[in-house]
Amino acid sequence: MLGYLKGIEIKNFTKRKIEKMNFEEVLDGMVSADILRKQMLAAFDDSKNEGRVYAFYKKKKMVACYIICNVPLVNVEKDEKNKENKVKRNYELRYHYIIEECGHLQEEMEKCVLAELKELAALYDIENIILGDKIYEKKKVKVGNTFVPTFLFAIAIGIGYGILFDNIPLGISIGILFGLTFGYAFVPSTTVKLEEKESEHNAINESSKRI
Repeated sequence: MLGYLKGIEIKNFTKRKIEKMNFEEVLDGMVSADILRKQMLAAFDDSKNEGRVYAFYKKKKMVACYIICNVPLVNVEKDEKNKENKVKRNYELRYHYIIEECGHLQEEMEKCVLAELKELAALYDIENIILGDKIYEKKKVKVGNTFVPTFLFAIAIGIGYGILFDNIPLGISIGILFGLTFGYAFVPSTTVKLEEKESEHNAINESSKRI
């Protein structure tokens, strides 16, 4: 994810980039360079199910960092067709840091991260997005009495654009692209899991979450 938030640059780090980075004078000394590097690299422990690392820079200085891991769900779904266990996965925030100067931007930073994760989750078959004490579940859109994935709506909209601009193949292509990206809606969930996750995250991040 590349872009800006009120003059602050948003960067997405790969494993290779992290390994080569200079961690001097980042995050106002909230965390040591060695610990931060290890936490970032932990998001890439599983090469087939990599997490994400986002950093926010103000005048070439890192002012915030979000480290998201790609983790398997505890519950396993039985694949009746292949007779194999299919493990579903979550994007889960493991560590995040924001310097005091930018604390007032935390909510907006999290919205940027969430928007990016929603797009990736649709592409990589992620079931839930967990940010601190908030869980966003993948849902289907209800039309009348029938549940239909948003994917079909995207294709329909694409065809509409195709008719409008007299180029139906282009419209279908646009629809498929939007469908793959926004095929499902991620909505906040309030379940028993929320309390369990909240206490677990408080234990894990008690020393790392500072605002």
